[in-house]
Amino acid sequence: PTHILAAVDTKSSKAQMYPVHGLLYAVNCATRIFPLGSLASPPTPERSLDQGFTLTLPFIPFNIPHLASFEFINTFLYNNNSETFIRNLFPSLPNGTFPTADLDRPSIRTRLSYTLATSFTVSDLLETARFMHGVWSNLTALGVVQEEIWGALDLAWLILLEGISLA
Repeated sequence: PTHILAAVDTKSSKAQMYPVHGLLYAVNCATRIFPLGSLASPPTPERSLDQGFTLTLPFIPFNIPHLASFEFINTFLYNNNSETFIRNLFPSLPNGTFPTADLDRPSIRTRLSYTLATSFTVSDLLETARFMHGVWSNLTALGVVQEEIWGALDLAWLILLEGISLA
């Protein structure tokens, strides 16, 4: 990692710290998070007296609208796994009910929407909608330019709306 990013919730002022690679955020986000020049040279580990190493990283606070969903965005930026990202957006489903591929196929989308409608209350699904709105708010605040994450969020939103309409 090159920085410690403190994701600060704009509503509650709570924060979570993440060791991140600044270049990853610079490439994927239009919003300038890191000060100019802080990406130029990565920090160098220093040997301490006990023969271990110490790495001092710049601490960067960044205000985000929805702290609870930032972890999933950070994970996606590192692994680019749309399936895992979409799975994390939904409430926990019974084992084997979440399709492992072809989520964009209409028949699989409909099956997943039906599973949501029959497994959760409308209130649970509306809470999921609020969570997804938080993800959208964070992606917008970060200025994420990666098309895959936006496509995954759009697909999850379609599945959720269909699930709500069936509930």
